[in-house]
Amino acid sequence: MSSKEYPVREIRFIGLLANVDSSILKLNFQNNFKIESMEYKEAIDFFSNLFGLPDFEMSSILDRYACLSEPNTIYFVSNNFYNQYMSTDKSHSTIPQFENGLIREYLMPLIRLMRLFKDGNVMIPYNIYYFMDGQVPKLMVDWGKVLPSKKHVFTLNDDEVRNLKDFLQITKLPFNKPFLQLAFENFELSFETFHQPNIEFLLLMISLEVLFNPSDHQELSYRISRSVAVLLGQNESDSQKIYSSIRNLYDKRSNLVHNGISVITDTDITNLRHFVRESIKIIYKSGKDRENIMNVLNSSGFGSKPF
Repeated sequence: MSSKEYPVREIRFIGLLANVDSSILKLNFQNNFKIESMEYKEAIDFFSNLFGLPDFEMSSILDRYACLSEPNTIYFVSNNFYNQYMSTDKSHSTIPQFENGLIREYLMPLIRLMRLFKDGNVMIPYNIYYFMDGQVPKLMVDWGKVLPSKKHVFTLNDDEVRNLKDFLQITKLPFNKPFLQLAFENFELSFETFHQPNIEFLLLMISLEVLFNPSDHQELSYRISRSVAVLLGQNESDSQKIYSSIRNLYDKRSNLVHNGISVITDTDITNLRHFVRESIKIIYKSGKDRENIMNVLNSSGFGSKPF
């Protein structure tokens, strides 16, 4: 049987970005990934045509997955790659290579580190692959992931753009210290709970305990609170405030776990996420193992900034 030659087909990728604003356009990605924007009406027209859905249904999908911070604009990551097949079925064989390679090995770690860099639930909850048949977009495959839990907008000023670039260069995933990686994984899971603030809170508390739980498991509330305060406090007064905040959060955690009573607020979750985020970054940058870190924190006073 003679083999049939198929023309080269350009496959296009779109990853919808959730919880971002126009400052995301200041970033430059590698590996041919581009950050682009599209006016909302233009996006509705394009995706309605691509999916074969009426405008009102497409509008609902975009609102749900993009978690729009700016009502007239959507933001997305784009890329393209080539494959020799014209047949849609056969060209699917190239998509897993792209997904398992550049998406999982480069793009997703990048997004994960952006959430670690600063507050904001930036994520890519929806992936779309399509090709152009003349002027008509033809859908190949798409899938939605976890819905954004809350509209925590990721925004960057000019200094943060420069600092983020440096942060991405020196921070590599997965972390080579298991305790740090476990804390980070729970930190990430806290973004993926949908309208479940108690679970969000508990996941962040687990992160904190993984980082600071003393080996003898004695005086947990006091020792964890003190360790966080020593690590993060900029001066003695700041450390004291952090200590009091963590003690309060730990009391709420105990009340929730042992009594089933929740008094968790959005502010509690925001503050706790900040403490976890900054702790992970400082511990990673120190390069020290957990035992060494705990010894230093136990022997240091409030405001000493040991790392």
